Amino acid sequence: MWNAGVLGLPAQAVQRLDTVLALTDQLYRLYPKHVMEQLAFSQVLSQVGKLSAADACIHHYWRDKDEWNSRLADFFATHVDYAEARAQVPTLFRTPVPDAESERRKSWWKRFSF
Repeated sequence: MWNAGVLGLPAQAVQRLDTVLALTDQLYRLYPKHVMEQLAFSQVLSQVGKLSAADACIHHYWRDKDEWNSRLADFFATHVDYAEARAQVPTLFRTPVPDAESERRKSWWKRFSF
């Protein structure tokens, strides 16, 4: 099963999004868990072509979600003006999420440059 948070789709796959939605609805009725969307995307898109991970360029927040939720809440509480918030978005990424155990995530931060 693939994470459906980031998708790059060729034209032939876009035509299958209605199928993904219908399958998601069917699966969710049988088993109401958040992963049903991912299961539906994985099943339908695997029939269209080869699926590839985006790990090399996209960081998944899952292990850091409490830290990121806190940062985002603080950010949006401070920057209520849209233009100001947009200009300040890079400041969210300048300080890495502390985690001494994960060299992979540390290397992800090194790839960011603003």
